[in-house]
Amino acid sequence: MSALEVLAVIGIIGFVIYQQLAGQFLRGKRVVVLPAVVTVIGFLDLRGHHIGSADIAWLTVGAAGSLLIGLALGLNRVGQAAVIVPRAMLSGIPFAPEKDGRTFLEGAFGGRDRGASGRY
Repeated sequence: MSALEVLAVIGIIGFVIYQQLAGQFLRGKRVVVLPAVVTVIGFLDLRGHHIGSADIAWLTVGAAGSLLIGLALGLNRVGQAAVIVPRAMLSGIPFAPEKDGRTFLEGAFGGRDRGASGRY
């Protein structure tokens, strides 16, 4: 791995950590594009290298571990949302408006409806 590749990996990791800590809005392209690009770069980096059975085994173990951690974290987030969303809606605490000005689940759970204008 060259020094440029090491810097790129450090930069990508730093970018991902910043995005998660900064509280950015969730966008579909951000969720899909960066992991896809990093995966393609990783596969291209393997060209010309012999991949043995031990490599495949460790990749499988790593992928399974990542999936399990993602499942534990995903279930945690779903549990948080199951508690927080109904409470916020019943309390009348608004969610940030979407691009069209409407809010997530507006009018559900007996909360106040802000309409397309985004105002009460």
